[in-house]
Amino acid sequence: KSSNTARSSKTQSYEINIKAMPKLRANLIVDWDWQYGQKLSAPKVDLTNLAVDVGSLVNDFLLPIAERLAGVVSPFKPFVDTMITPISGMAFTKMIGIENTPLGLLNGLLKFKGKPQIPADFFKAVQFISSLPSQIRSSWIWSIFNSSQNILTASQNHG
Repeated sequence: KSSNTARSSKTQSYEINIKAMPKLRANLIVDWDWQYGQKLSAPKVDLTNLAVDVGSLVNDFLLPIAERLAGVVSPFKPFVDTMITPISGMAFTKMIGIENTPLGLLNGLLKFKGKPQIPADFFKAVQFISSLPSQIRSSWIWSIFNSSQNILTASQNHG
């Protein structure tokens, strides 16, 4: 007795490697079954064992963004550092509620005159963004994941 059935099943592993994006790996499974006399059905497509290379996520994606941001704020860094560096011999200003930095003294003067003060948030953000690339490079997490063998894998079918 002959069977009038056609079946095709194929599993293929892929690695997607796009510059400036984290590397992804996955298995693509396509399964298609058809029998004579029946309506042609759509194939079943599964994406399994999806994995993200964390080292490439940090090195090829996050670090370049942090470096670009640091480059944008780098012209402001010398000024920012000057404005928030404590002035030696001026610690007594803290007793009257004024920070012993050029920014603190300026804000004290503005407060005395009843004017709005300059928020320190901008200065802190410039310092944080400037140091972000070195923080990423020296992070213990970075040292753990700076290897193509370290893969986060999600074993979930998407069909």
